[in-house]
Amino acid sequence: MQNITRILALLALAALCGCGGGGAGFDRPQFFLGNTPHDFGGTNGDDAAARQVATEILANRSFDLSPYGWMLESGPVTSSSEGIVNDFGAGEGEQSVVSLTGSLDMRIVSREAAFREVRLFGVYSLSQATVANAQEGTSFPISWTVSWQDLDNAYQVTCTQDMTGTLWQDAALFFN
Repeated sequence: MQNITRILALLALAALCGCGGGGAGFDRPQFFLGNTPHDFGGTNGDDAAARQVATEILANRSFDLSPYGWMLESGPVTSSSEGIVNDFGAGEGEQSVVSLTGSLDMRIVSREAAFREVRLFGVYSLSQATVANAQEGTSFPISWTVSWQDLDNAYQVTCTQDMTGTLWQDAALFFN
C-alpha cells in the first residue's frame, strides 16, 4: 500500500511540474540586457565624451535581477558586458525592491587604469519590470546615474535605458 501511495504521489508531482512546460507564467529570462542609453542629463550630460563613456559602460550590459530564483527581489545583483570588448567589465552590487520601486547600486570593474570608482545607480518601476519578467519581448525603462573618476576629474551622467529579458527558459525546469 505504501508503494502505491508513493507512486501516486510521484505521478501527481510529475503532473504538477509538467503543467508549467511552456505555459503562461512559467517562462522567465535568465537576465536582462540593456540597449543604447538615451535622454542624457546630469552634471556632464552635455559633454559628448562623457556621454560616450556612459554609453560604453551601459550598452549591451546584462543584469541578473533575480538573485534567488525567478522573482525580482532585494538581494545581490551581478552584471557583465555582453559580447563587446571595452574598458568596462563585470559589476556587482545590491538590488533593493521596496513597495513600487526597484533600485540598483553597483560597482563596475574598469580594465583601464585611468577610470576609477565606476558606479551605476538605477531606479525602475517594479510593476513594469515584473511585466517584462513575465512576458517575453517586453521592455522596461531604468533611469541611471553613471559616475566615475577619470584621472583627477569626476564625471556624472544621467540617462534612461530600456531593459529586455534574454535567454528565456521554462522556470519549471529549475524547480524539479
